[in-house]
Amino acid sequence: MLFGFAVALHKRFVFTERVEGKMRLRRSFHIPTGAQVLIVEDAVTTGGSVAEVEELVKSAGGEVVGVVSIIDRKTDWKFAAPFYPLLALPTESWDPTECSMCSAGEELDSPGGRRL
Repeated sequence: MLFGFAVALHKRFVFTERVEGKMRLRRSFHIPTGAQVLIVEDAVTTGGSVAEVEELVKSAGGEVVGVVSIIDRKTDWKFAAPFYPLLALPTESWDPTECSMCSAGEELDSPGGRRL
């Protein structure tokens, strides 16, 4: 869907993919030096992916001008660029050392793609 908007607005569109645990540009994508970049996420839970993409854009010579998401699950982010979520839906997150389900050895689902 996002690709369709980019095409309709005559804007460049690239995406990152996680390779061996690290966000990367693939498929011959590149970010031109000085490019203004808007990071678009479906849901922001820990902020880790956004921080990785911010660093990737910066290292490629681009400038992150904003971050948008459909759902913000925390609401107190400190990204380098302004953050504009469509919906703020705060949820609790626990460090594995503080999680009672983890301590009990219960199987947990892993939302998102950070561990791919």
